[in-house]
Amino acid sequence: MKSHRAPRRSARLNPAAPIAAPLSIGRVRKARPSRPRPTNPVRLLRAPCCDPSADASGPSPPPPLPPCSPCSSPGQRSKSPSSCPRANALSLALSYEPAGMPVAREEQSRHLLSLLTDALLPGPGRSAKAIYVCGTPGTGKTFTVTKVINHLKSSTATPLIDLISHSASPSTVDETHGFDHVWINCANLTQPAHVYNRLAHALNLNLPASNTNARKVLQQHARSASKPVLIVLDEVDFLTSRDQMLLYTAFEWPHLPSSKFTVIGIANCIDLPVRALPWLRAAGCMPEILSFRPYTSSNLQSIVSQRLQRAHHTVLDPIAISLAAKKVAAGSGDARLMLDVCNEAHSRLLENSNEKAISVVSTILNNRGALSAAVDVIKQLPVQQQIALCVAANATLLPSKSGALRSKATLGGLYQSFVSLCAKVHVNGLSFNEFADVCCNALAHHGLVDVPQRRGRGSTASAKTLRGRAVRLKVPVEDVRAGVADKGFLPLLVKKA
Repeated sequence: MKSHRAPRRSARLNPAAPIAAPLSIGRVRKARPSRPRPTNPVRLLRAPCCDPSADASGPSPPPPLPPCSPCSSPGQRSKSPSSCPRANALSLALSYEPAGMPVAREEQSRHLLSLLTDALLPGPGRSAKAIYVCGTPGTGKTFTVTKVINHLKSSTATPLIDLISHSASPSTVDETHGFDHVWINCANLTQPAHVYNRLAHALNLNLPASNTNARKVLQQHARSASKPVLIVLDEVDFLTSRDQMLLYTAFEWPHLPSSKFTVIGIANCIDLPVRALPWLRAAGCMPEILSFRPYTSSNLQSIVSQRLQRAHHTVLDPIAISLAAKKVAAGSGDARLMLDVCNEAHSRLLENSNEKAISVVSTILNNRGALSAAVDVIKQLPVQQQIALCVAANATLLPSKSGALRSKATLGGLYQSFVSLCAKVHVNGLSFNEFADVCCNALAHHGLVDVPQRRGRGSTASAKTLRGRAVRLKVPVEDVRAGVADKGFLPLLVKKA
């Protein structure tokens, strides 16, 4: 019996037949538009701001706080951004600028505002001023100067009573932008003499070929300027040289006949005009010295409270803030360290809410070395005083004739090592009397060295007797190494035992 087979289909395609869709492997999902990843506000704090024009126009104002995104939990959502804990991280950042005058700097702000008002604003007694602002790092020098200048250049006439104190004052800033403002960070100059060309560029003057001609052009502009000019030289101690001609010229500009230049120098060294510029006093051109002392514990707590005053909820309790303020004030009194510690503790507590705030703050302070007061004091010393301390540390590590380590050395022996090390690292040296004054007064005042005075010897001791006075290091050598660790060449000065 024959089987009936189905007829074979032709392999030829029928052009009239519809084309079958190709087989799909799996299910094809529709492409969704990519969503931008949310930016973590805490990570923004670590991004440095590099503005090449900041040297001439001053520090750029920080951006306003962005609105805080709603929390993930509906119960944690708040009506105002300041009530969200993550918004507090931005207010604790160093780039955030709170409203009002700096906390615990009312006296310095009042004095500086009075000097600049007499020098820049129109009036019968207007005259250029030379001002030297000094203090240890983190004491609010740059922040206070910036605040006062911004107030003078504000577009609204605000009474001084609202900004400085509660005492009555009829003075108001009733003229806006009546002066030119130039801000230069001398630490960013490749050579100190380039400060003349930088000023000429900022003031839109015709640039000469050499720095000497630039200095002459600036002197002529100081007398012929149509309106006052405010020059702020931040880190002005970087302009030191062998003859100190740059510093002498800068602080003598306000005292030229019919001068329109008002100069503000900012530095960490307290006695720079008195020690390095003695001819200014002889010529009657000594600048007005405005010193900033380190913050106390209550000042640091007020600074943090000012930044968190609008927050309805914060993970930092008052006990943890008080602990950080007391430890920082006992060491350096640096407000930047205080804000950095609180900001890091705030970020850690947001990541792990089970930890206690006071334990987190203690761990951060211990890791940063803020619990050692000697290290923070050494970091704030001028370079020459740090070298003198390194020389004293080297002397204690050198073995004596008996083979044991020395516990003290003489001023004369230390001065010889000091001179050789200054020449090695290309730092301006000191005379023996200046070196003895650094050891007997500056370093001994901080409790770093001890220079006992011999019995029967008064202040009229001869130089030979002074060279024989013993110098004893009072801090561990490891603290000296830690204090100069961020200076580049200074760790090489301390020899290892």
